[in-house]
Amino acid sequence: MIRINLLPPEITAKRQFERNRTYIVLLGVLLFAMLGGVWSYGMVQVGTRSRQLQNLKAEAQRYRGIADSYKIYEARKEDLTARKGVADKALTGRVLWGRLGDEVSLILPQGMWVTRFSMHEDNGVQMEGVALDAAADVPDVAHKEIAKLLVRLADLDQLYDVWLVSSEKVDEEGGSPSIKWQVTSKVRKPGQEKSATPASPAPPVQPVNQ
Repeated sequence: MIRINLLPPEITAKRQFERNRTYIVLLGVLLFAMLGGVWSYGMVQVGTRSRQLQNLKAEAQRYRGIADSYKIYEARKEDLTARKGVADKALTGRVLWGRLGDEVSLILPQGMWVTRFSMHEDNGVQMEGVALDAAADVPDVAHKEIAKLLVRLADLDQLYDVWLVSSEKVDEEGGSPSIKWQVTSKVRKPGQEKSATPASPAPPVQPVNQ
């Protein structure tokens, strides 16, 4: 069967153009819808990111306020550090008199006590005391205790140039015989090494009375 198109070519071309125009319109609508979808998605993302940014700004502002509230503690810490530095500097050359007194009291031999005790940074330590002795004791046993005291004083970190100034036997009526003694020593300042302390000449020692 043979089809014969009796329509004029102008009408056929017009119909073909109308069909193509319909396709073009549909394609444009589809493209517009796609662009609208992409634009809507982008706006949603922009809104989400904007809200996240606002939340982050609010969070940063909150933490900034917390940090500002701790600045007072930083200022106090700096003030305490500065005060500690001043105190440490002031105490660098300080002699620990309380510690020295405690150490001397701990090293006293038995049967011996101190009757006078003075400490001075320039004059050093001056001690006077009594050591109990036997009634008929030659040589006097108490001198051994005095020698122990001298050795122990010389071992103390804060003392040097320990000397026995006097040692004299005293016989008291109605009491036990004893030996009165006197010891002097220089005080070593903090930071002053033992090897850096020059030895001073020994003071004259009074003869021992038997």
